[in-house]
Amino acid sequence: MKYLLLIAIIITCSCNKTSDIQIPSTMKPLTGFNLKWRNLPPVSNQQMINNIKLLKPKILRYPGGSITHDWNWQAGLPTIPLSNDVYHPITDLKLMQQQTGADILFVLDVVHRTVEDQIQMMQAAQIPVKYIELGNELYSDDFLSSFPTAKEYADTVNAWVPKIKAVFPDAKISVVMIGKTVSPTQKPRQYNWNTLLNNNILVPVQAYSYHIYVDTSETVAQRIARFEPVFIQSSDKEVWITEYSSYDDVIEHIFELADYVDSISNISMNHTLFNLQGRYSKLTDDGNALTAEGQAFVMRVNQ
Repeated sequence: MKYLLLIAIIITCSCNKTSDIQIPSTMKPLTGFNLKWRNLPPVSNQQMINNIKLLKPKILRYPGGSITHDWNWQAGLPTIPLSNDVYHPITDLKLMQQQTGADILFVLDVVHRTVEDQIQMMQAAQIPVKYIELGNELYSDDFLSSFPTAKEYADTVNAWVPKIKAVFPDAKISVVMIGKTVSPTQKPRQYNWNTLLNNNILVPVQAYSYHIYVDTSETVAQRIARFEPVFIQSSDKEVWITEYSSYDDVIEHIFELADYVDSISNISMNHTLFNLQGRYSKLTDDGNALTAEGQAFVMRVNQ
């Protein structure tokens, strides 16, 4: 009965409208997952790896979202570890990539680390460096002191990109855009973030990244309507949605959003592959089994 319900969900969610937005490429998107490395069970857990392979990720994110700006890659732990954090040396990244076949999207700490340090991190991984994001949700008020406006972030982008390209010339680099409309009076910094950033980047970047989460008080269609006005469509920029989900945890809503995200993006990453206590997670806390959401996603990737 559970699996019949999941099949019904997938069939129901395959009939959504197609957005008028056109991605700047006819290729199918790289689909995968954001991944919180801080709590992930050891990569040596072969049952966990087998479960991840069932999900068929084409791309995984390292070291994750908000943890990016609190991650000590040399130590393989957050800067201030908690009791449930799991040690993940940089060599684990190569093991994950080799065992799953997924590409890795590196999210760089542009707040607390130097570009030289982050280049060293990517070199130490000893895997192909194909995709790079310069930070995570930097429009958040958490980063007000580092980037008072998007202009200061653009200055960092302009300084970092040439140095990264000198070492990884073939890597695609994305910058952080906001994925929702906000009030110009209540949140002026976020209101003009995308426009200011777009106007002040002076170096070639290959993509713009967005996050889309559906609030509990809105429908997926309403959330899309809050995204499209701030979406900057450019013929020479890829669209990376590096986190998406629904706060109400309803599979139908997540899949409705997934259909939309897949239709407009070059990279489509659900939030998240692993999370303690199950919320958003595709794996149980020990990694040894799939959650109900994980089972649904397995069926989705096989349809």
